[in-house]
Amino acid sequence: MTTTGRIYDDYSVLTPIHDGIDIMDRVMPLIGEELELYRERTPKSFALYERAQKHMIKGVPCTWQADWLLPYTFYADHAKGNRLWDVDGNEYIDFHFGDTPSIFGHSPDNAVTRGIADQILNRGVTSLAPTEDSIFISEMLAERVGLPYWYVTLSASDSNRMAINLARSVTGRSKLLMFNTAYHGTVDDTLKWMPRPGQVEYRWAHFRPGEDAAAVTKIAEFNDLEGVENALKDRDVAVLLTEPFLTDGGFTMPQEGWHKALRELCTRYGTLLLIDETHTQTSGPGGLTRLWGLDPDIWVSGKSIGAGLPVGVMGLKEELARKWQGLLDGFAPWGICGLTGQGTTNSANMLCLRALRLSLEHNYTDKTFAKMFASMDHLARGMRGVIEKHNAPFRIDTAGARLNVSFMPDVAYDALSAAKGVGFGGYREYWLYYCLNRGLLLIPIVNMILTGPDTTIDDCDKLVKAWDEVITNMYGR
Repeated sequence: MTTTGRIYDDYSVLTPIHDGIDIMDRVMPLIGEELELYRERTPKSFALYERAQKHMIKGVPCTWQADWLLPYTFYADHAKGNRLWDVDGNEYIDFHFGDTPSIFGHSPDNAVTRGIADQILNRGVTSLAPTEDSIFISEMLAERVGLPYWYVTLSASDSNRMAINLARSVTGRSKLLMFNTAYHGTVDDTLKWMPRPGQVEYRWAHFRPGEDAAAVTKIAEFNDLEGVENALKDRDVAVLLTEPFLTDGGFTMPQEGWHKALRELCTRYGTLLLIDETHTQTSGPGGLTRLWGLDPDIWVSGKSIGAGLPVGVMGLKEELARKWQGLLDGFAPWGICGLTGQGTTNSANMLCLRALRLSLEHNYTDKTFAKMFASMDHLARGMRGVIEKHNAPFRIDTAGARLNVSFMPDVAYDALSAAKGVGFGGYREYWLYYCLNRGLLLIPIVNMILTGPDTTIDDCDKLVKAWDEVITNMYGR
């Protein structure tokens, strides 16, 4: 394991230093120029931002919308296909798609959109009763992912909360194990990290003052099997949560044999294994669980799976589902199944079930993903060609229709290397602002880029051209 534990002791370790690129004297002035251009292009957004200060913290209704690294957030007017327009009339080619939910396109004129509209207009939105759609959904997910039993929730965060509660109930254990810097949504027990070896903290010190962050959460480093076994051997961990590879803060890739070893360790110590494919669902109809032959006890996803609507899913193995069923049967005579914390009165509503079914039928197909992969392959080839042209110490990694830009040359197998590749402190900011001002919308939080079925080769070439210009400018050539 290569991570030193210094990840957040000194933020300067996260800024790449490369010969020929002067961050302070070259890149920072370039960033200043882009910010000034952004202000010139977005006067109406600025006016809305000032107006919003009276009633919304940081001028936004959701904190994620304040993470554009900008003096103020631009305000969207409308979106269609793989295009988005802001209130100032600026048009953007969307490589962001709301950070995945809308990857199959904004308001596409197809069976999915028409079916959702028909549900709203003619068939109802919610009823606190299941529909036949839920059976189709369970059957399709079982075939694609390989787990037989399914719940539908309002988000991937919701699914993770449900999974943790269920795992604790079934195993009789209180703790969970996650990987350092991993992100599993708004679940309190996962909003933590390990800035130094063995020291579990909330990501924000003021988040839960007075509480012991390590009371129910253990953290290990990704690819550190010894650390995982040390966390599991006390047999107090109900569930281990992981993505196929970590996607928050750059790509942290698994070493050979990693997932097989995780499965064996979880089985040995009686811990349930949860695979979170909220991001990696962009790798195909069954995600990387299907492609890589993973063997989770619990599988969760959200974001794009419901065609952009707030929908999440949770799948369970047969044995686990039977144990959970037994617990519910014990409560059923008293009619308090809903008090187990597994969902809300608006979960699995009629509208979301219809959207999920239609998305699985029409979006999550090999034909649709083939279009997305073709444009992504073209984009990745072009961006790698630019790196070779400049002999730049950067790299491009892809997983299906998801691409990661790293401002470091090597594959990241630990959290520190992945985070450094994000390019905090100049690289990331200049790349983001330059693209934004030229009508190219990227995911701002990390350097991920998405291609949808509407993304064209010409769209990709425009992004490759901007990539070439950014590297040229950073080197001052």
